[in-house]
Formats: sequence, structure tokens, C-alpha cells
Amino acid sequence: MKRLTIKKSLERYDSNKGYGRTLIKEEPHIKELRAFYKDLKEENLSSSSLLKLAQILIGKNTRTHTQESGKTFEELVVKLGGYEALDTLDAAGQLNEENVAFLERHPSEAVELAHLILSISKKVPTPDIKDLFSAAEKLDNPKQLMYVFKIIEQCTRTPSGAALYNILTLLNQHGLNSDEVLPILEAKRILDEVESAIKINQILLALAAKDSSLMTLHNLTHILQLENYPIFYELLVLLPLNQKTLESFFQAKDTWENNYWTKHIITNFNKAGWDVTPFLDVLLREEINDWELKEATAKLSQLKVKPEFISLILQTIFLHSNESAALIDAVEILSKENGNEDFLKVSFAIPKYSNLIAQALVILREANLYHETTRVYACTRPEYAPGLAQFWIQSSKIQCNPELRAMMLKYPQCASFTADVIDFLRKKNLAHEKNINAVCKAQLNNDALFNLLALMSEANILDQKTLDVLLSQLSLIKTLYSGAKCLANVDKLDAANFDLIVSNPINALEIAEVLGGTPSPKEYSFIKNPGAQDFATIRRNTKILCQGHRQGLFFQEMSSIQKQSFEKQRKITPAKAQEDIILKIAQYTGDGNLEEQTEHNIAQQTYSSFF
Repeated sequence: MKRLTIKKSLERYDSNKGYGRTLIKEEPHIKELRAFYKDLKEENLSSSSLLKLAQILIGKNTRTHTQESGKTFEELVVKLGGYEALDTLDAAGQLNEENVAFLERHPSEAVELAHLILSISKKVPTPDIKDLFSAAEKLDNPKQLMYVFKIIEQCTRTPSGAALYNILTLLNQHGLNSDEVLPILEAKRILDEVESAIKINQILLALAAKDSSLMTLHNLTHILQLENYPIFYELLVLLPLNQKTLESFFQAKDTWENNYWTKHIITNFNKAGWDVTPFLDVLLREEINDWELKEATAKLSQLKVKPEFISLILQTIFLHSNESAALIDAVEILSKENGNEDFLKVSFAIPKYSNLIAQALVILREANLYHETTRVYACTRPEYAPGLAQFWIQSSKIQCNPELRAMMLKYPQCASFTADVIDFLRKKNLAHEKNINAVCKAQLNNDALFNLLALMSEANILDQKTLDVLLSQLSLIKTLYSGAKCLANVDKLDAANFDLIVSNPINALEIAEVLGGTPSPKEYSFIKNPGAQDFATIRRNTKILCQGHRQGLFFQEMSSIQKQSFEKQRKITPAKAQEDIILKIAQYTGDGNLEEQTEHNIAQQTYSSFF
């Protein structure tokens, strides 16, 4: 209100007042108003002056239009919202500078505003009410004042009120109008959810602190459309905050919330000093194996890798997140062995087996045999690359028939076991062509032959003669090794005993037992012979099954007619069928440390001795 307004009201009163008031005593309240006017120094009334004026106006008890003083006061009080609004505040002890000034700015809504102010004052400290008024008046459309103020009043009655107050204040400070943002907040029920309101406030504070230009209605709208505010906030504070980062989140809202380990991946990037920006779209938009990436990036940050390789490595593990563990293992192998970029690219060409390829490349280079041919050979079957590399090296040392290398590609799973045996024979001067051919054609898929050769060497019984005999029995090499080990445990592996077990390999363990062999050395009973354990297990379980069978626990007795029908249909007697079932069950109780032929033989002999 302007000082001039009061002046005009007083002048109008003076020109219209009664003759008696002119000659006699002036109306007391007009007199008080006139004195107030004369003391005014400001042209635009301050909030304190407005309060003083309001007190003068509501102090007049006779409020009638029949008197000129009443008309004058009515003319002025309307500009402050009217008697009802001011009386409402005064009766509740809320007639103060801020409230009166607010009503003066919005006199047409003053009555309703006064009641809302009283409600707000019960929840909000007086110093903060002024800020709420500012928020309510920060409008794109002034006609939305009551809508905004009602929402503000409603929020003060909810647990989220304080957070909303902070949100509105922050948004207003950055140029956003309350009537623009409140409908969005209301639509997302932020007004009713205190935890969401608090988290939204934290998010906005982070944006404002980093870059005030990010405080836009566009960003607020999209942030509120996200489902998981806590995770968004956790990621936001870890990332370089800019509009591009936010857009990545907005466009990927359906995927990033499912990647639980994204936060840890970004943390790994930050700790290592890597720029996460080029990988942000992949992290947020695509369905990746975030656990594997978290582990891979953590491990990579601990490795001593040349800086120029980091970009290639990160691009590859993000592109092949399911294989990132193998890829980082490859990096570790190559970093320890000074691998170059070419080695990295060769290894990364087949992500699933990249670590095995890296091993193969290092093995070949250490043997000075790395070249295009050996690289292609080892990578032909990448899942067996180290074994193929070892086989190439060992075959090169003895200058074997090149056809054996081609043959080994048909059985690459045998390459490493075969290479170990060739190396052993070479060192014992037994790498003759016929021996090598026999070993390569044996399709070794375990280290039993290598271990048996080592036992024979320790027992001084390894020569071409014993080797010839042994190589003719390679189909039962696991059984032979287990029997020989039992004998070696008690120092009874000599030429004579070796001849006994190798001449009847399927019964090698039983022969070794008769000769006094034991599954473990006396002084090291905790060291077990897996093959001997399977032998004992199958035999024991066969006996148990035989006992149950003898007691009639497994099969119902058949009548003669049923037996005849069974034999006619199955071409086998019921007794034989029952025996086969028991033998099958028994032999499968081993752990696969013996050949199937041996397992069946153990069960068969035990069964035969029982019945």
C-alpha cells in the first residue's frame, strides 16, 4: 500500500464528514489514523507500517457505512484483506508483519488465506512462514496462488512438509515457479511420501551444488519419473554431473535400476582415475553382468597395466561382461609376462577363453616358438590352447612326425597330458618314435600314465622293455597306476610285481592288495589313493547290495508263469536281469577314478564270490 492511498482516504473523509466533526472534536479513530499518516516517512508502506495500520483499522468497533469514518476505514481495510481476515488473525494471535503484508498483496483471497495461515502457523515456526509465502508467490500464473497455498498448507500437516518446504525453496531460488513444480510433485505423491521427499531434496541439492543450470523443469520432471530415488542419488554423487549424464539416466530408467552393482563399478572407476563417461550408456542402458564387471574392474585397478592398454581392456570387458573374469585373468597373465598389445588383441578375440589363449601365447614365447603358425595352432581349439601349445613345444623338441600335431587337434583335451608324458620320456631318453606314436594315439585324458612312469622311474624298473609292456595296456592305465601306487606305498613296486599287475591289469588293485599294497603310505595315512578308494567302495557296496538281494529286499518273487513271460519278452532270465541291476548300481558308487571296465569287474567278482 502507498502512503498516498491513506492521504486520499483522509481527504475524502474530510470533504464528506459532518459539520459537527468539523467544529467540534475529531472522531478518535480517524484522529489516530491521521497521526499515523503524518508520522509515515516511506511512500510504500513497510510490513511494520502495514501491521500498525491494520491494528488501527480493526481497533474501530463501530463498523458502519452510515458514518463517514466507517466508510473511510472500510475503504482502507479492504486493501488489507478485510475485517474478517484481519480479525481472524488477530483472534489467534497471528496478526504480525509477515501475515498482514501477505494479505495486503492478495486482498481478494484474504479470508481463505487467513484460515490457511492459522493452520500453517501451528506447524511452521514464524521465521519460516515468510519463506513459505515467497514460495507461494513464485508463480508463472498468479491465478494459481490459492491452489499452491492450499497444497503448501496440506503439506505442513504431513511428515514430508519440511522436505517439501526445502524442495520448493531450492527450486524457487533457481528460477522454477511453484505452480509449475507442485503439480508434478503432487502427481508422483511426493507430498505424501516423506522418504521420497527427503531423497528428492538431496538429489536437487546435489544438482544445484554441481551446476545450477541443471535445475530445470525438464530435469525435475524426469527425475520424478524414476522409480528408485535412493539408488539414483547414490549413483549421481559418484558421477560427473552434467546434462549428458542425466539424459543417460532418463533414457535408461527401465534398466539401470536392475543393475545392483553399478555403484561399485563406478566407484572402481573413480578410485582408479578412469573416465566412466564413455561407458555410462552401457552401464545404465544395457542388461550387463554387473557383478562380473564389478569384480573385473576391481581386479584391473590393482594390476600393473600400461596406461595405453586400459581403454582397450575396458571396452572389451564391457562388451563381453559375462566373460570379463576370463578377460581380466588374461590381462593379469600378460601383464606379469610383459605381454604386448598384439597378445592382448589375440587373447581378446575369443573372450570366453581369453585367459587360456594368453597362457598359450606366454608358453610359446618363453619357448621361443611364438609365430603365426603356432598361434593359429593353439587358438584352433582355444579351450585347450595351453595344452596344444605345450604339445607343440614338446613335439618340436623331439622332432616328431608333423602328422601327430594334426591328430592332436582331433583330441585337444589330451594335449597337455600327452605333452607331459613326451617331456618325461625325452628326459629319460625313451622318446623313440614308436613310443611317441603309441602315447599320442592313446588319447590320454588324465595324468595316470605320467604318474605311473614317475613311479616306475623311482623304482628303477623303467626301461624300453617295461615300457613296451605298459604301452600295450594303456586302456586300463588308471587301474594300473592305482595298483602300482598301492605297491609303491609299501616299497613293493619291483619288476616282478610290476609284471604281475601289468599282465592282468583289470585286477591290478586286487593283485596289489594280495601282495601287501596299501592305499596310503604308513607314515602319511592322510594321503589317499583315489583309485584304491573306489575299489574298496565298489566292493563294499556290492556286498551290501548282495546281502539285501539275498534277503529278498529288492525284487518280488515271480511265479513260474511270470518267469516264462519275462524270459520270452526280455530274452534274459529274471535272475540275470537282477544281477545286472545290482552290478550297475554298485559300479556307479565309485567316483570315476577307475575305468568303467574295471568298476564292472570289481562288482562282478564280488557278486560272484557272494552267490
